[in-house]
Amino acid sequence: SLLRYIYRSMSYTPKTDPETALAPVPQTRKKEEQDFTELVNEQLPKLISLAVEYSKFGEAIEKFSGLEKKTRQGGDSKSTSRVLVAIVEVCHKCREYKALNENIITFSKRRGLIKEAIKQMVKKTLTFLDEMDYEPKMELMDTLLKVTEGKIFVEKQRARLTLKLALIRESEGKIAEAAKIIQEVQVETFGAMKKKEKTEYILEQIRLCLEKKDYIRTQLISKKIHPRVLAEPEFEAIKVKFNNLMIKYHENERSHLEIAKCYFQIYNTPSIKSNPEQWELQLKLIVLYICLAEHNNEQSDFINRLYLDPNLNKILEFKNLMTLFLTSEIMNWRQVRDDYKSQLEHLPPFVDKAESTRLWEDLELRIIEHNIRVIAKYYNRIRTQRLAQLLNLNTQETEKHLSRLVVSGSVFAKIDRPHGIIAFKKAEQPSDVLNSWSSDIETLLGLVENTCHLIHRENMVHKLSTTKKVK
Repeated sequence: SLLRYIYRSMSYTPKTDPETALAPVPQTRKKEEQDFTELVNEQLPKLISLAVEYSKFGEAIEKFSGLEKKTRQGGDSKSTSRVLVAIVEVCHKCREYKALNENIITFSKRRGLIKEAIKQMVKKTLTFLDEMDYEPKMELMDTLLKVTEGKIFVEKQRARLTLKLALIRESEGKIAEAAKIIQEVQVETFGAMKKKEKTEYILEQIRLCLEKKDYIRTQLISKKIHPRVLAEPEFEAIKVKFNNLMIKYHENERSHLEIAKCYFQIYNTPSIKSNPEQWELQLKLIVLYICLAEHNNEQSDFINRLYLDPNLNKILEFKNLMTLFLTSEIMNWRQVRDDYKSQLEHLPPFVDKAESTRLWEDLELRIIEHNIRVIAKYYNRIRTQRLAQLLNLNTQETEKHLSRLVVSGSVFAKIDRPHGIIAFKKAEQPSDVLNSWSSDIETLLGLVENTCHLIHRENMVHKLSTTKKVK
């Protein structure tokens, strides 16, 4: 019986009246917009003077409310916008900030509100903030944040308001609160905001996260700015600022190669290239950090391409420093430090004593690593004491640095501690030796075959020439 009931309910079709079935659906007529421009032109000056000159603020606001209702219900967007802007201006001139907050909330909740009118009211109110005292300013900002929450048509104004609030908190020393306020705004999704303003807003988010020392969020936010955007001509100042912020981030990570890349981006900016003092400083910093970077394929490619830059001929001391790292010769750490100390310590990173100490330690480490790679290139086997002597280190430190390079894959080495011997050459397997011998034999047989072919061709040519002479 249950299945029968379900079947009947599914197969049921309602009966339609043939007379009403084909009747056209009545269309709702669109409400006609009325023009209250003349009325608003006549009433606004009177109401403003009533509130400001005659000090009848309450009476003026009541009449303003009636005029706003009339224009709103008539669908006149421009007139409603003018009325709302006039109301907030009157409140500001009369210093009635409590009434200002109440009116903003009231008008934003009115039935049939006109979005453009609310937008103009909020936009005008934002201009009052710089002239107000602290307490009424914070109350007004709180009101505006509540009114604009969740409204797409005022998202740009809300973003600017949030930035102002974050900067106020920063000036009060509340860095964590300022960063929390501004990072909640997903400004990259705002269609009403221009690309340049969005990028500057994201830079402020990055800066406050760095001040807060929230490096993980800094990296995530920095991905929102595409390199192609920074390459545009009108974004030169933003590009320089962005790379300077990323340098601070990479300094915390001790990523010297990334710092060198950031300085290289600044160096390639046309406004920097046109200033000799600026490009010279940037180029010196690039040389410093590319020499401090760990050796890998990317670092090797970067330093070799940079070495071809003609501007390096104008700063020969730094070009000579690069030459030391590009030449397969052992460097003496103490001599390098004495030769380049005066040039390097004039650079901005060496101003901080703690950072200066870390940079000198990193430079010493890179020189030791360079020396180990050079020795591995010229020696198949070497005694540990001799290697320590070449590196100007004791045996323990030598093994520590060598082990780190082996783990990173920069060199191959095996340490025989009982005998005190280090082998830099891999022991060949029998199969590898056989394959190498087979390849050599194949190459040799190919050369013999090619030689025989050439000899045979010369014989044929000689015979042909002799037969022609006999004839």
